[in-house]
Amino acid sequence: SYQCYCRPGFSGDHCNLEFDECLSHPCLNNGSCINEINGYQCVCQPGFTSAECEVEIDECEVVPCHNGATCIDHIAAFTCVCVPGFTDQLCSTNIDECEPVPCNNGGLCLDGINNYTCNCSDTGFKGGQCQINIDDCDPLPCQHGSNCTDLIKDYSCNCFHGYQGKDCEVDIPECAVHPCQFGGTCLERSNLTLYELG
Repeated sequence: SYQCYCRPGFSGDHCNLEFDECLSHPCLNNGSCINEINGYQCVCQPGFTSAECEVEIDECEVVPCHNGATCIDHIAAFTCVCVPGFTDQLCSTNIDECEPVPCNNGGLCLDGINNYTCNCSDTGFKGGQCQINIDDCDPLPCQHGSNCTDLIKDYSCNCFHGYQGKDCEVDIPECAVHPCQFGGTCLERSNLTLYELG
């Protein structure tokens, strides 16, 4: 008679029975078990790792999200929650707040992060969207009491008789050419002493 002393992983009178170490379902999280002699190997599902697939892989550990976005870990996936002003799967694209054009009257739109600025320089307008016409009659540019009409990036002075120029600043010497004949006296209309204020 004889007795067999079996190697690890085998049993039976003749050591002809192999243990199936996978019968105890050692692989976690739906990992597949491969029986080996005196052992087993786990093939993990996506998103899990380690000898028995008990460790969930943190896809956020490598910081895949950009521009201050929050990474939310899922099984074999992740989601980026973008801060305002950014978009796309990894939050790497700055949203162009200048589309469609928010600035009026030829103002230049400067894109920022979740905002924009309108540069109204040389447009004749002011305000957040260059929507307010700048009053070019303030302060009063027209001289000698003439009326000012506001235009776009300009103004127009309605000069009283006897004055001319952009700002009615030129006193026309109306009597310089002696227009009055036969001893008539020439009085310039721009001479304020001729008018009685009432």
